[in-house]
Amino acid sequence: MIVDVKCDSDLSLLKSDTIKATIWNGVGSHQSMSSQEFFCYHLLEELTIGNDCFQHVLSFILEDMHHLKTVKIGKNCFCKPAVDGMYQIRSISFEVKNCEVLTSAKIDDDSFVDMVKVTFESELYMK
Repeated sequence: MIVDVKCDSDLSLLKSDTIKATIWNGVGSHQSMSSQEFFCYHLLEELTIGNDCFQHVLSFILEDMHHLKTVKIGKNCFCKPAVDGMYQIRSISFEVKNCEVLTSAKIDDDSFVDMVKVTFESELYMK
């Protein structure tokens, strides 16, 4: 299944059988959205995230996605603190783990700014 996510409500269109997901510019960038999971889409082969998306999401984890080949992330994504009442919470982590067929990860300017932890690893290479 190929899914185009044009607005926040379209995120519900992503299902476990999604193989290609394109997230349009500005999706998921309001302050109340501090999490968005992608690793549950195990058949995903291609993930494209537009500019200014998921700006307040605290962690972005792609793990055990054995079909994922390409990831493209636009400008100004995952780059602003989340707000919890009076407190601002910094972005915690960007992790890509055990995505054995991943051949391309492109991240544009000003994404993952001030991220505490960035990890790319695969058990395949650790044996």
